[in-house]
Amino acid sequence: MMTEDDIYQLIVKNLATYDSLLEQLQASFEEGYHQLSRANYHNKNTLRGSYGKDYWDETYTGNRYISINDKHSVSETEEPLHIANDEEIIPEKDEATNENLKKRKQREKLLAKVKKDPIYMFGGALSIPSSLKQCQLSFKASMPVLYQLLELRRTLNGLLDALGTLSNSA
Repeated sequence: MMTEDDIYQLIVKNLATYDSLLEQLQASFEEGYHQLSRANYHNKNTLRGSYGKDYWDETYTGNRYISINDKHSVSETEEPLHIANDEEIIPEKDEATNENLKKRKQREKLLAKVKKDPIYMFGGALSIPSSLKQCQLSFKASMPVLYQLLELRRTLNGLLDALGTLSNSA
């Protein structure tokens, strides 16, 4: 069983880790917003104006998924696969038609698998400003830090509960 001093040591250690993670998060967000302002400055003379909510294309869907288990642990997961049981059977008429249909179906499946990167709503791969790409990378890099902060917060709450239980029993 852990003593009160052990719990305090763990709390201090976890708070130090939490503080350093907050600094990392602040730095990545600061860099992301700095790059976004640079992209807006370079885009100021266009018809659509600055990048922001009015610029968004609502047809893009999210492409990052998280999983929260019964212990409230957060982790990033792969996209859930949607398995279709209603596969279309192609009747055999002639080989040329069958081959074209198979190729078309394979192409449709490949296109469905390709994930849309939301940054392409701001233009093609070559027309997106590098500062906007850097902005996206900065914000994406902050996601694992957020997950670690959530886990650490959950751990700290557990330690504080254990400390409260230990104090009440004494």
